[in-house]
This record gives sequence, C-alpha cells and structure tokens, in this order.
Amino acid sequence: MARVLGLAVLALTTLSGAASAQENWLIGTWLTTQMDPRGVSNYAMASRFEPNGRLIIQMAVSGSGGSGMQTFLATWRMTGPASYVAQIIDYEPKQSCGAMGCITVPPTIPMGTTQNCSFQPINQVAIAVSCDGQAPTQFTRQN
Repeated sequence: MARVLGLAVLALTTLSGAASAQENWLIGTWLTTQMDPRGVSNYAMASRFEPNGRLIIQMAVSGSGGSGMQTFLATWRMTGPASYVAQIIDYEPKQSCGAMGCITVPPTIPMGTTQNCSFQPINQVAIAVSCDGQAPTQFTRQN
C-alpha cells in the first residue's frame, strides 16, 4: 500500500506544471497503471493537469487487500524547464455509506503533501516522471 501511495503522490506531482512552452504540452490527462506478475492491473491512476494550476488525480486500486477509488485535488506550478512542484489540497470520498450507516474515509495521501518532480518526455504521448528521488514512472497521454 505504501508503494501505491507513493506512486499516487508521484502521479499527482508528476504531471503538474504550467509555464512557458512546456505548459501546453503537460496540460491534459495522463494515465499510468501497475500490473501484477499475471498481467492483471492492481491500480490505475489518471491525472488531469489544467492550465489554471489545478491537478485532479483519480486513483483506483484493486487486489487481494481490497479495492477502492479516491480522487485528489492538488495545485501545481513549474519550477524549471523540466520540473514542477505539486501539493495535495483536498480529496473525495470523505464518507463511505452502506446498510450499516456511514463511516469516515481518511485520505490515502495526507493533505498538504508536497512533492518536487522532474519530467522527461519519452515521445509525443509518453512522459517519465520522478519525484523526490523516486524511480521514474511512465505516463501516457489520454487526450
């Protein structure tokens, strides 16, 4: 679960950026997935970078430990030609309701989490992102 959280933060901060010529290239929706050895997706993360500095991250996790989905709202800004910083500011859902009532759902990424990231375009539709010294993760443009 810690790796999934780290990758979620990575994705949140990975695609964040807005400035100069690079800004328009990063704007849009990016996707990454993690597969288990059988080729079944354990998680998927979609990150939408908006030109106004808003970043929306949707993370879905499934596996033997359970499944679920959370959406995070972050802010992002460029800090250099190939780097940016992102910060988590909100999340959903905050409650899970069922036949037995509702329970509070804590965020899987703490509010206020900030990451400094660098990115490297791979081609017209792919990017490698590395945040706070983590190994790069590849994302694919969805639109």
